Amino acid sequence: MRLLILATTKFAPTYNSKLVSQVKYFNSFANRKADILVDASLLEIENILNKSTYDLIYPTTVFEYNNEGTSITSFNSYLYKLLDYYKQEYIGSSLFSHLLLNDKALTNFKSGVGLPNKVITRHAWQNNKEMILEQLESFQLPAIIKPNTLAASLGIDESSIVRDRKDFAQIIDNCLKKFDCLSEVLVEYYLENCIEYTVSVTGNSGRYLFNVSKLLPKTKVHPIHSFQSKNTLAEQREFTYTIEENNIIQYKLQRLSEKMFEKMNLRDIARFDYLQTSNGDFYLIDANSLPSLSNNYIFEYTRTGKIRLEQLLMLISLVAEKRIGMNIPFELFNEYPVEVVRALF
Repeated sequence: MRLLILATTKFAPTYNSKLVSQVKYFNSFANRKADILVDASLLEIENILNKSTYDLIYPTTVFEYNNEGTSITSFNSYLYKLLDYYKQEYIGSSLFSHLLLNDKALTNFKSGVGLPNKVITRHAWQNNKEMILEQLESFQLPAIIKPNTLAASLGIDESSIVRDRKDFAQIIDNCLKKFDCLSEVLVEYYLENCIEYTVSVTGNSGRYLFNVSKLLPKTKVHPIHSFQSKNTLAEQREFTYTIEENNIIQYKLQRLSEKMFEKMNLRDIARFDYLQTSNGDFYLIDANSLPSLSNNYIFEYTRTGKIRLEQLLMLISLVAEKRIGMNIPFELFNEYPVEVVRALF
């Protein structure tokens, strides 16, 4: 079995020591070989696809970057069009599902548990700013301004929160100026004093492994889960992960995430982030069709040592291999806890 991983060193790099250790573990088994291709152009990728030498390809990022590698410029739909054109099997969801989850407003609408929001296009803002500000007079505060089509919490931090209506214009301007590629911003009601959860879903066709984790702030003030906080060392972050022990909450979030996973036609892996209000209601605040394979992805298992971080790539590959009908050597299942194998295979 041959696997090609498409990684990047740009902006939010996916080529790192964690990935290297996961590839090393993958390659330690007979008849399994994983290669890493870093910062490859579409032409390089197409040349490889022409040779049809890989059983699976794993794109670890869905975005294109500027020449300096310092910012996202657009969603890389051409990569997925190439993969589909050459009938190349790959890990993760289809182009359609990636594009759906890349649109926060549309995802919130389809989920049925999104927060009140309003989409503002760059064109409308440039030509009808005063009219839009009038419409926002009735929008409930506090609000948060987000890029509607970027990932990894880009453009979202404490300065994104609107507590006074006179700040709407400046914060929307700042968001649009920060990202030239951005065509829409999302104005969303901002929930405070809530509990944040993240739920990973691994699997396909009703066979799922769930991981429900609770994010606990290290201070009394709940910080925003920003791009900067996600890309700092665990011990320097403003929050910590913990396992949710409440079985009722576990069950509710698992069923909610399973429903969304299937409704949005996702495959293999995904992650959903929620806020829980004081009255017990859950609201979706983010959905990721290509989450990173870090310790936090299946925190319940990596924290206890039941699954080691280096084993994640192999596990996700096995899930995709099963989906496309490949034969999986039985001995590989011995590497994982019985409850994981039973849930997924």
